[in-house]
Amino acid sequence: MLLPIEAGFNWVECFAAIEAGEWYLVVFRSRYCPDADEALLTQLDNAAAEDARITLGFHHYFIGTPNDWSRPLILLVGQSGVAKQGASHAAHRSAMEFGIQFYEYYTLERYSVQRSSGNISFLRL
Repeated sequence: MLLPIEAGFNWVECFAAIEAGEWYLVVFRSRYCPDADEALLTQLDNAAAEDARITLGFHHYFIGTPNDWSRPLILLVGQSGVAKQGASHAAHRSAMEFGIQFYEYYTLERYSVQRSSGNISFLRL
């Protein structure tokens, strides 16, 4: 079962070192095809994450531990506004174009995350 992202982590702890404000959260959930090239997917994911960190100011990138059939979760947290441009960058486009063939399915969830005085709220976009 997939938990709602709000319930999947201790967000107060996760955001403890992040200043108050509005953040953009991208959640990628997927299931690999049986013949998926995991090494290629990892390479593409890492290149896209590094590009997002350098060019767009994404602060945090998390890839779940792969098991026999999937990489359950990828999270990216960045500054609201700027981070939404990530899909247009070359490394991200490569990850989408070359990686798509290795997924049975994937979903993208986008959120605006507000952090203030220890409170964290999520608004699905």
